[in-house]
Amino acid sequence: MTIQEIKNQITQEWMSDPTIRVTYQLDPNKTFEEQFSKVSLESIIFYIQAFGIYLFNQVLASDKSYMENIIKEMKPHGIRWYINKVKAFQLGDSLAVDSDVYADIDESKHVVKYCNIVEKYGYLIIKIAGESNGLPAKLNDTVVAGVTSYINKVKDAGVHFELICRDADLYKANIRIHYDALFLSSSGARIDGTDSEPVKKAVENYIKSMPFDSRYTNMGLIDALQKVEGVIVADVVKAEAQYGSNPWVEISSIYNPDAGYMKLEELNIEYIAY
Repeated sequence: MTIQEIKNQITQEWMSDPTIRVTYQLDPNKTFEEQFSKVSLESIIFYIQAFGIYLFNQVLASDKSYMENIIKEMKPHGIRWYINKVKAFQLGDSLAVDSDVYADIDESKHVVKYCNIVEKYGYLIIKIAGESNGLPAKLNDTVVAGVTSYINKVKDAGVHFELICRDADLYKANIRIHYDALFLSSSGARIDGTDSEPVKKAVENYIKSMPFDSRYTNMGLIDALQKVEGVIVADVVKAEAQYGSNPWVEISSIYNPDAGYMKLEELNIEYIAY
């Protein structure tokens, strides 16, 4: 509120007092300004009061903003903040002095396209990936080193983290499909000739469409396969995964990709007419 607005409120309340109206012989249909000169004692007193209230409000507003900034700086950041911050990394740029943001935002330098973070044993486990042909891809060691240095600069004091950026976990499976011969052939091709391998494509699409760092499930794959026209019953006979140079492990029902994403390595499909 301005000083004049505050003064108007004060004078309106003052003039509404019956004793004041009688004493000053005030006209209730006129404003204070219409009945008192600006240089009158009453006007000066009310102006001083309004100015004091205005000044006090300004101090309160300033203190509130100051305290909010202090609280904001002191409050530990959450997982979503860290994910957005990691994705904001700009390859080849330095942060502004005494700041956790870049002086110029250039989205063409945002090389971290995928990121997910979970907290485990007091650490932030940060999984990241770049992008190639619309799919997650491993970033090179130079970029990963840059991201690591960047996180060390923007993170809250005392926060420990582990950064993971790896090649896709490999996936292979043996699948049994009971099919309707009106739609599919014994090789899995559509009878109408529009698609030679719809089941394989459904598996590939399921693997590719998994959200970054989400769980693979045999049941989820079966649901995707049974949406293929002509598939009556789908069964995952055996599914396996591997990351790095580690041995292949059989997936009994659920698998969490170590890299945050997977790549189809091998697929064997058995077709049985229903």
